[in-house]
Amino acid sequence: LGEVKFPPFDLPPGESHASMLGKLAHAGIRKFYRAVTPAATRRLHYELQVINDLSFAPYFLIVWDIVREAVTRNIPTVGRGSAANSLVCAALGITEVDPIKHNLYFERFLNPERTDYPDIDIDFPWNRRDEMLDYVFDKYGRENVALISAHVHFRGRSIMREVGKAIGVPIPEIDAFTRRLPHFTSMSQLEEAREIVPECRGLPLDDEPYRSIIKLGKRIEGFPRHLSVHCGGIVISPSPITDFIPLQKTPKGFVVTQYDMYPVEDMGLLKIDLLAQKGLAVLADTVREVEEHYGVKVDFKNIDPTRDNATRSLVKEGRTIGCFYIESPGMRNLLRKLGVENFDMLTAASSIIRPGVADSGMMKSFIDRHNGKEEVRYLHPKLEEILSDTFGVMIYQEDVIKTAHAVAGMSLGEADSLRKCMSKKRDWEDMENYRDRFVSGALGNGVPLTVAKEIWRQIESFAGYAFCKAHSASFAVVSYQTAWLKAHYPAEFMAAVLSNQGGFYDACAYVEEARRMGISILSPDVNNSAHEFAAERSGPGNGRRNAIRVGFIQVKGFSRNSIRSVIERRSAGVYVSLADFLQRTEVDDSEAEALIRCGACDGFGWTRPELLWQLKLLRKRNERLASVAQEDCIPGFDSCIDAGEEFHGLIPPLPQYGLREQLLSELECLDIAVTSHLLSLYAEESASLASTAIRTGIPFIPAQKLSQFAGRLVSMQGWLVTAKRTRTRNNELMKFLTLEDATASYEATLFPRIYRRFGPLLHGRGPYSLKGRVEMDGNCCTLTALWLGRL
Repeated sequence: LGEVKFPPFDLPPGESHASMLGKLAHAGIRKFYRAVTPAATRRLHYELQVINDLSFAPYFLIVWDIVREAVTRNIPTVGRGSAANSLVCAALGITEVDPIKHNLYFERFLNPERTDYPDIDIDFPWNRRDEMLDYVFDKYGRENVALISAHVHFRGRSIMREVGKAIGVPIPEIDAFTRRLPHFTSMSQLEEAREIVPECRGLPLDDEPYRSIIKLGKRIEGFPRHLSVHCGGIVISPSPITDFIPLQKTPKGFVVTQYDMYPVEDMGLLKIDLLAQKGLAVLADTVREVEEHYGVKVDFKNIDPTRDNATRSLVKEGRTIGCFYIESPGMRNLLRKLGVENFDMLTAASSIIRPGVADSGMMKSFIDRHNGKEEVRYLHPKLEEILSDTFGVMIYQEDVIKTAHAVAGMSLGEADSLRKCMSKKRDWEDMENYRDRFVSGALGNGVPLTVAKEIWRQIESFAGYAFCKAHSASFAVVSYQTAWLKAHYPAEFMAAVLSNQGGFYDACAYVEEARRMGISILSPDVNNSAHEFAAERSGPGNGRRNAIRVGFIQVKGFSRNSIRSVIERRSAGVYVSLADFLQRTEVDDSEAEALIRCGACDGFGWTRPELLWQLKLLRKRNERLASVAQEDCIPGFDSCIDAGEEFHGLIPPLPQYGLREQLLSELECLDIAVTSHLLSLYAEESASLASTAIRTGIPFIPAQKLSQFAGRLVSMQGWLVTAKRTRTRNNELMKFLTLEDATASYEATLFPRIYRRFGPLLHGRGPYSLKGRVEMDGNCCTLTALWLGRL
């Protein structure tokens, strides 16, 4: 246990791991910097010395080789986490952040007192990660490589579902019950949840079958349910893994370690995180489409998004839906409050939104000090030098290291051990030892006892939840790149977001965001749609594409084989009729019905009801053809199939779907509304709200005009996009809602009293009507709800 077991890494003749790493690092730093400064050279030598003293050179070479292979395959990567603190990692092309420019501490990543492996996390596009896994399996031998398992246990919601299924309760009935439960509710907390959580009010816990489910569920709560796969971890062994760790197949057939990540580390085996990220896939797909459409090769090595006015404006105004890591409602509000205009401020924003900083009140202090509403104060003069960039507020894990080093005189390695002790696996005995060491060291440096204790309290309150600054900086790189693409190639970008199944929001929200950006949404089309969403021109001209065609991937129940047959066989010529389409492809009747109802066959010149009638006639004719001898086939069948003329006179003229039926069909078949915003279904209710507003004097406004009514009572409506439940400092529940109408999305706050009263109505997407007061906080505008109802 604890003995490091490196897998072999093939070296050129005459090279050692240390010498090869040194050559690669020195060559890489000359590419990373236009002019290598003495400071960079000193930093590189220091890092290489620490790496070699700890015998970690093989680890860096293995990761370098994986990243190099990805580059040769044109697969984008991002090295993130604490590795971005390392200049060696930057020189090897593993990370992109300059640790000297951004004052990043190498000791947060690796220090002489560390004995376990450092963490180097590599992100790949989610749809190409498997290629890199196969490369690692092939290079090091499939018997020497395995995925790391995650142990899934029975918890509140999963217990209700599994026990319910076991005793025969219909799944829709169980789902309707579990959807009302908070995600992390235990079986013993159900009655408490019913009393406290508004959405749980009235849960029939004492009625059958729920009473029996709960009784049985309490007996298995916490039991292991199954082995799953860790989100990114793989283990590489110098010999067959079964020499050290037992393996097992998951229900889906993946070979995984029976140990989870912590025992794997204890065994001393090399664990590398190769992670799948949608943001990188969006970036790669957009760049590819831009080159195909316009002949422009986007190379972010030669583009600095932070200097682009359109990108800076987009980020500052929080118009970042779809942009990696900066698209959540809380993050977009934070961007507006801070008026983020540069890389360092975006890096800070990525960290202060974390629970430790936000919950301790440090986020508010940071915002107010940044905006000049609060005086910048330092608990001790020693903190001014190290916290001046963050207005005297500790917001990064590195701030813990710097503070412990400056205030208590700890070595940087010892300070990082303190930071690690405070993180996910808190060791309370060690915490007390570090507390005594910190306080005594601070006193020895002339810091008053009361100040030393207060600094320690602040460190302790957030250190376990803070972000590593290098990690935030790595995320900020991708965030700015995706924001640049959204600013300059909006149709291609939003099509890529939808093709990669979005991020924080569902497909409906991204469709409406695209529509608000002036991008037309086009129905699927059997002659024009690709497998995925694609940018198109909605009219003549050679300008930028301003429309998105819905891809076949969005049609529910449309199999991959059927999609492939539709795309491949139309290369011989367009489909001219429904009969022609069905004869030449492998599309079955249920798939054809979905295509007709969502508008994919509108180009055949018939209404959707008429096409559904044709489908039934063709189905009957095919049944007849199958039941009679070949010589008894319907005369003229082959000659009349080409354009559907055989149906003239057989089908009465049928009107096209009205708006309501069209939207409902699209929602059912596509899970999105192509024709219009879903609030169009509630035109009468909207008109009623408007007339009520006139009578009461409370204006009924669209979301787009929210900021124009600051401080006033207004009436609004909206489709629920997402929601977040939290607690006040008095431990009362409240809720934040993100809603949208056809003009914009907006945020509504339900404080505890209002949430208790109206929370039981908050189930499903809505739509909802609200009355409340418009609040302005800097550039951020929200609605404080005073009343809520369902349309």
